[in-house]
Amino acid sequence: PDRWIIRVAGKEYGPVDLEALREWKRDGRLLSANEARLESESQWSSAGAIPGLFQSVPLAPSQSQAKVAEQPRGKLLRRTFQIYGQGFFRFLALSGLIIVPSLCGQLVSVFAERLPHNGPSFVGFFSALVAFFMIVILMVLWPVYLAGVQIVTSELAAGGQIGLGAALNRAAKFWPRVAMLCLVVYGVFFLLLVFAFAIALMAAGTAATPFLVFPIVILLALQVWLFGRWFVNVLFWQQAAVLNNATVSETLRQSKEIA
Repeated sequence: PDRWIIRVAGKEYGPVDLEALREWKRDGRLLSANEARLESESQWSSAGAIPGLFQSVPLAPSQSQAKVAEQPRGKLLRRTFQIYGQGFFRFLALSGLIIVPSLCGQLVSVFAERLPHNGPSFVGFFSALVAFFMIVILMVLWPVYLAGVQIVTSELAAGGQIGLGAALNRAAKFWPRVAMLCLVVYGVFFLLLVFAFAIALMAAGTAATPFLVFPIVILLALQVWLFGRWFVNVLFWQQAAVLNNATVSETLRQSKEIA
C-alpha cells in the first residue's frame, strides 16, 4: 500500500499508511492544508488531495496542483465568496460563539443601568455577575472561534466537507496555543495603544513648550512604525498556528515570513 510523508512547519512525519493518516485526522493532528507526498515521489501536494482521506472523490496530487496553478490571481475574491457561501451556516454558527455572549452581556449591562439606584440590591449584583460571566465566556470561546474559522475554510478550500461538530472538536484542541497567541498578539497591540495615549498626554501637557514638539513627533513616528510593523508581521498568525500546527514562537516566525 501507498505510504505518505506529511510536512508541518518544516518538519516531516512518516512515512505512514492511509489508516495512520485517518487516525491523525480524527485526532485533529492532520488538516487538509498540510503538505503531503508519497514516499516514492518528491513532489509535494496537500493532505486534502490524498484519495480517500478528506474527500470521497479527490483529485490526484498532480491534478490538484495544476488546478491551483491555473487559477488567475484575479479570481481570488470570487473564490473567497464561493467558500463563504458554501460554509455560510458553519461560519455563522462559529460567529455565534462570540456574538451570543457579547450581546447577552451588553443587554444585561443596559438592564442594570436602568434599575433605580437606591443603594446595593440583589438584582444589580446579579446583573453585574452575569455580565462578568458573559465576558469570561466570550474570552474562553474566542480562540475556539478563530481556530474553527481556519479549519472550516481550509477544508472547503481543499474541496472537502466538515460538519460543525467536527470543526469545533478540532478547534478545541488548538485552544491552549491560540489562547496564548491571543495574549501575545493582542497584548502587544494594547501596549502600543497605551504608548500612543501616553504620547498624546505628553503633547497636551507640553503645548506651551515648542522645543518639545520635535521629540514628541519622533515618538509618534516610532509608535506608528511599531504598530504598522507588528500589524503586518502577525497578519497570518492564525493560519500558521492552526493550519501549520506550529508552536507559539514558530507561529510568529512563519507569519512574519509570509507577510
